[in-house]
Amino acid sequence: MIAKHAIEDSIPYLKPTDKVFFALELMEEFKVFHLPVVENEKLSGIVSEEQLLEVDEQFMLKDLNFPLLKIAAQEHLHIFDLMKLGYESTSSVLPVIDKKENYLGLISPKSLIECLHQFNFARQIGGIFVLEMDMIQYSLAEITRIIESNKSMVLSVATAEVEDVFDKIAVTIKVNTLDLTYILASFERYNYNITHVYHHAEQIDHLKDRYDSFMNYINI
Repeated sequence: MIAKHAIEDSIPYLKPTDKVFFALELMEEFKVFHLPVVENEKLSGIVSEEQLLEVDEQFMLKDLNFPLLKIAAQEHLHIFDLMKLGYESTSSVLPVIDKKENYLGLISPKSLIECLHQFNFARQIGGIFVLEMDMIQYSLAEITRIIESNKSMVLSVATAEVEDVFDKIAVTIKVNTLDLTYILASFERYNYNITHVYHHAEQIDHLKDRYDSFMNYINI
């Protein structure tokens, strides 16, 4: 999955000749705090609601005396790198450009979540558990071997630093089975520290309802 496949078609861009009040109205209508400014199919930059609220609403964008935010995603950027770029930026949307810096569209949080939903780890029901370990102990090959020895498959693995402990990581694992009894027993046998488990079958309908409600919300 790449950036150009995550473009949100419904949100428009601004032109340098648009007035400030029009830009603010669009931001309000589409529930965003930033919009790209495009001239002759080229991305000029991103303007923010915060900036626009400080100037006369009759000004045209081209007459603003502050610089536009310069950030964009190349069209072939992978969605995981896209998430990193979005996290590191201060913008609520990410413009997408091609190699010639032509503007292709923008990515919103809604469109990003919809793209993530296409991955099996997001839409397939399964058990989730978290291991905490020393960084030097981490071995994806060994974790996968233990899971597959219990006739299950890894759907996703995510690592994160343990807060305030520089040499430990938390490893969140999702597998394609709800019953983690034997898998967890195997990890305990190998002296892994299991800190969280989410695999109760009776919770699945509730979680699915919450997920469906969330997807409906972002589609409003």
